[in-house]
Amino acid sequence: MNVRPLFTMIAILAGSACAKAPPAPPLSPAKASPPTAPATVGATAPQPALGSIVGTIATNPWRAMKGGGVVYLEDGPQDTGVPLSATLDNHDMAFVPSIAVVAAGGSVIFTNTDPVTHNVFSPDGEKWDLGQIPQRGSVVKRFERPGVYSVLCNMHPGMLAYLVVSPSSHFARAAEDGSFVIKDVPPGTYHVTAWVPRLKPVTQAVTLGGAETDVRFALER
Repeated sequence: MNVRPLFTMIAILAGSACAKAPPAPPLSPAKASPPTAPATVGATAPQPALGSIVGTIATNPWRAMKGGGVVYLEDGPQDTGVPLSATLDNHDMAFVPSIAVVAAGGSVIFTNTDPVTHNVFSPDGEKWDLGQIPQRGSVVKRFERPGVYSVLCNMHPGMLAYLVVSPSSHFARAAEDGSFVIKDVPPGTYHVTAWVPRLKPVTQAVTLGGAETDVRFALER
């Protein structure tokens, strides 16, 4: 038997098995991503300076202003942080104060510091009646809609007060001489209303562009 071809075949197979595989191509180095720039925080826009609407109310008859009045912005903003409450007390057989003001959405606390029982009601608007309020008692009512209410006591007909529910949180009580100041008003154009008991209210367009704007009202029956 000729074994030489067999040994030759074995040698060829062994050489093929021991041959090294060609090296793998080197991996390309990973490219580092460029650093992400931090987000730029936009600068806060400066808030416009607040101003004041000042002025006076003249009335005909002149004595109508003796009871005071209210001036308010019809379309002013409802500022957060502004107290949304007022108190109207039954004291010494009268409502104190005689004119109370609250922004729409606020509440009025009706108290009684008299030694007798009182009633609180209004025939205006939705015509509410809070019933009897005993001595040292109180009743709270929330007012959502702007308007003016006469406040009465059905047990003591001589008692009378007024509640003004302002459409905005920017309002002011006018003094007996008719002067008033509405403070902390953002710049802009507003409809400003002046109200005095028993007289027709008057509304004017007023533009506040600086620290202070003056406006004059004339009210009559």
